[in-house]
Amino acid sequence: MIFNPVILSVTTMIVLSLLKLNVILAILVAALVAGATSGIGINETMKTLIGGMGGNSETALSYILLGTLAVAINSTGVAALLSKKISKVVSGKKWILALIIAVIACFSQNLIPVHIAFIPILIPPLLKLMDELKMDRRAMACSLTFGLKMPYIVLPVGFGLIFHGIIRDQIVSNGMNIELSQVWKATWILGIAMLAGLLIAVFVSYSKPRDYKELSIGGVHEDIPEKMELKHWYTLISAIIAFGIQLYTGSLPLGAIVAIGFMLATKVIRWNEIDGLISGGIGIMGLIAFIMLVAAGYGSVIRETGAIAPLVQGVVGVVGGSKLMGSFVMLLVGLFVTMGIGT
Repeated sequence: MIFNPVILSVTTMIVLSLLKLNVILAILVAALVAGATSGIGINETMKTLIGGMGGNSETALSYILLGTLAVAINSTGVAALLSKKISKVVSGKKWILALIIAVIACFSQNLIPVHIAFIPILIPPLLKLMDELKMDRRAMACSLTFGLKMPYIVLPVGFGLIFHGIIRDQIVSNGMNIELSQVWKATWILGIAMLAGLLIAVFVSYSKPRDYKELSIGGVHEDIPEKMELKHWYTLISAIIAFGIQLYTGSLPLGAIVAIGFMLATKVIRWNEIDGLISGGIGIMGLIAFIMLVAAGYGSVIRETGAIAPLVQGVVGVVGGSKLMGSFVMLLVGLFVTMGIGT
């Protein structure tokens, strides 16, 4: 089982990433390993990878347009104003900032299900505050990850309702009839574990002061306005429009486009500034967007190898009759499979 193409490929990706090879190159090399070890050939592997990149095209476009919207919003200074208000609440305590962001991220999954749309808008203006607090940014990464994952795993609301429905449907399709209401009765344990992990990260693992080199960030407003002006209110309305359209239509790109159009119509941003905003958006989110495209192609290669089914079947012999061993091996195999399909 250890020579399964999925195991070999994902292990290659993990090792190369830990060696700090650029993640795009790590994924590409891992895809070639999957193709070579499964027998589908290098040429076919590359064709499958390129053909599969469209699987995340909407997500990649969403990231670019959200990055553009974030630059447009930040250019007005309203995000800097918000950062200033948050700094007053934080009062020099970096753990308060970490927990505030965790709560906001939780809202993005269930209460106002906009998923990652708030990150490029809210986080860049807070980087200066994080540096002033000497905050380890890994603590902030843990806060964001906690808020983006825990609520939908535990609560059957917003994105959680979709996720719990997937779990129920897959369990039912494999021969065990359960109700939707039964899912959270198991997943709350995961939520408690994630909460413990967040607290350990914020108060223990990443609590020590850490200095970062001060760099300018494209699109982030350096000067903080004294008070809210009309353009700032228009900017807030544009953000609400983006989120509202996304909730109504399910399309993040459409929400971002309409919001940018509203900012143009109200002259918050100028026509001749659009090229700069797009460039800024690509600068902030372009790498992530391209990683998502390559990851989708990588997932296609892994599926094309046909190695996932033998991997899962091979687990049965290892597990025997032990529930504890079964749980552990299922988690381990699940980790590799999900990483292998593009996570």
